[in-house]
Amino acid sequence: MNLIRRAIIFTTFIGFNSYANVTIFKQWHLSPKQNTTDIALSTKLPQYANQENIYANVKKIILEGKSQLLIAEGCEGEIDKNFKENFNGWDYTRLSTLKSSPDFDKILTLIPLKIEVLFGDKILTLCGDNKKLVNEHQLALSDLRAYYGYISRLSQFKGKDEKRYQEYSKALGVPEGQDSITFAKTKGQAALATFKNLILKRNDSFIEIANKHKEQNPMIVIGGLHAEDLEKRLKEKGIEVSIIEDETYAKEEKGLFNQLEAAFK
Repeated sequence: MNLIRRAIIFTTFIGFNSYANVTIFKQWHLSPKQNTTDIALSTKLPQYANQENIYANVKKIILEGKSQLLIAEGCEGEIDKNFKENFNGWDYTRLSTLKSSPDFDKILTLIPLKIEVLFGDKILTLCGDNKKLVNEHQLALSDLRAYYGYISRLSQFKGKDEKRYQEYSKALGVPEGQDSITFAKTKGQAALATFKNLILKRNDSFIEIANKHKEQNPMIVIGGLHAEDLEKRLKEKGIEVSIIEDETYAKEEKGLFNQLEAAFK
């Protein structure tokens, strides 16, 4: 990373209230199952710039002594040398072998895992998630996409291709006598409500950890859809919060759910 770009990144991220107790980084992350062990190839992924920026700034904050705690999503417990989970083809042991490599900073994987490998005992790295809720959340997202797809196809074929319309209605399981599009929208609304509720449930443990360790000025690296609720509820506890979102964060994520809400009405 050249010095000009580094200066731009740090200006973008670090210009927050230095007295904040909790800093939330809105991340555009990969599926943990997407393999990024080809380091050069992974730098071309659309999420790379956002992940690179967050990693560089989390590292800077730690080096400056402004935070002693990093909280991760997508896992449970503490991330340390005994942490066995694999993200994007990388685990603690594999990352450790490249700790001194010039390519280490370029590795695209769970940021708190990389930070723990890099800093060890200089930072406490905790997982803020509940894996059961994470799995439920992934299923709810899958349902959302499915119902949106049904609505799109049913709308496309209604009054134009009765055979295809009936095929999609049957696949969806529409009860006899009910309008297929209305049925799909009702299912979509329920799935969206479940998805939103799971955001709140998953946030519970992040709030508990951040509140418990607020003197350590926790940093949370998490998907942007969690940020608004986290900020609101932490502030209700009297905790100052800074949300960090740079130009590389995929704002389309929020737009997607506005689009889904409109489609399900």
